[in-house]
Amino acid sequence: MTLSIASGITALAVPEFSKVLTSMRLRAAMSAMASGLHLTRNEAIRRNSYVVICKSGDGRDCTKEGDWAQGWIIFFDPNHNVQVDADETILYREAPVHNYIRMWGNTPVKDYTSFTSFGRAKMVANNFQAGSFYICAPSLASTEGFRILVDKSGTPRVEKIVLPSCN
Repeated sequence: MTLSIASGITALAVPEFSKVLTSMRLRAAMSAMASGLHLTRNEAIRRNSYVVICKSGDGRDCTKEGDWAQGWIIFFDPNHNVQVDADETILYREAPVHNYIRMWGNTPVKDYTSFTSFGRAKMVANNFQAGSFYICAPSLASTEGFRILVDKSGTPRVEKIVLPSCN
């Protein structure tokens, strides 16, 4: 009797626990990305030069392939070419986030974000760079997720949002 009651409680608790765990992973991924953007901006101001955050699957070079969930690097980029050159320092490496999380940026921030010494985001062509990063978990029944907006000032801002899908 006790065994059947315990298995019934477990059957009810496991799906809920899985949902809570995925939600925690989603929040951790959002926090890591927001912290990375803040660190990049702060280092650009501190170093009085360009500092870049870019997608990186290997922790050494920027890539245009895949999404931000594969990990990223932050590096000092005084020549503003958004490539890690031999004389440039990688300041931080972020490992891939959990494989149940999706992270992507819209076109202006799809592959990288570069901050100036004034803390503003600028593309390689010196165009203003503003955009949004989206973070969600396809395994959650709802399409709730997060958006991190980098606006004209360069300050990242986190918003909880509902996405049309997370595929």
